[in-house]
Amino acid sequence: FLMDVLHNAMKMDLGPMNAVVDFSFLNFSVLVFFFCVLLMVGVSKVTAPASEEKIEEVIQNLRERNAVWEPVDRPVQFDDMATFDVESTFDGEPYVTQKGAGYTVTAGRQEPIPGFPEALVGIGKGETKQFSLSYPDDWDEEEQRGKVANFTITVTEVKARQLPEPNDDFAKTVGDYETFAQLREKVATDLKTALERQAQDTLEMQVLDGIAARNKTNICIIICSATANTPTIGCRHTGTPNSRAASKSIS
Repeated sequence: FLMDVLHNAMKMDLGPMNAVVDFSFLNFSVLVFFFCVLLMVGVSKVTAPASEEKIEEVIQNLRERNAVWEPVDRPVQFDDMATFDVESTFDGEPYVTQKGAGYTVTAGRQEPIPGFPEALVGIGKGETKQFSLSYPDDWDEEEQRGKVANFTITVTEVKARQLPEPNDDFAKTVGDYETFAQLREKVATDLKTALERQAQDTLEMQVLDGIAARNKTNICIIICSATANTPTIGCRHTGTPNSRAASKSIS
């Protein structure tokens, strides 16, 4: 395992610059030195399985992404989709007039005016409600500040988001799964792989930090620019207070 980690650490992708640390040109005795350094670093790899809480979180996100709007026989609540006919005036002039308007009733929503979604809550299908709302004094549109809008709303339909049940049918809609158990197993496997990759990346960085902290010689790296195909070689001086890097292009 340590040799695999050392091998990966010696050829590691360093990110957007596509920099690769390459110690393959070093002779065996120097490699043994780096191996001893690795033993001294004392880092560990975490391979614990994903928690049940994290698995449930991913499953819940999948259910929400596949939710559908279904009609419900009750008054409007927050997070519903309300369909209504609206007539309104603003500052005594005709404002919004529309039939069959669809509106997601989200608490705190500012359109078309602050307080509008809150005023819709409790209206049942077929019911009409009249209400007035004022634009706040710090409203973005200066000409609307402090002015009143009057609304007449008749709700024609109320829909709620229905999350699919976590069963075999749901799993089939998400991907190439026959059962929900297969979907759950795949989620757990993917999460574990991601955790292992994250732990491996952390380990490799710790190994390289340990090597750099203990090595008193030059560490040569090959950097391939992300914007050019011309490799650049550079020697990074480590272990001294006045460390600096120099590089030149390879033609």
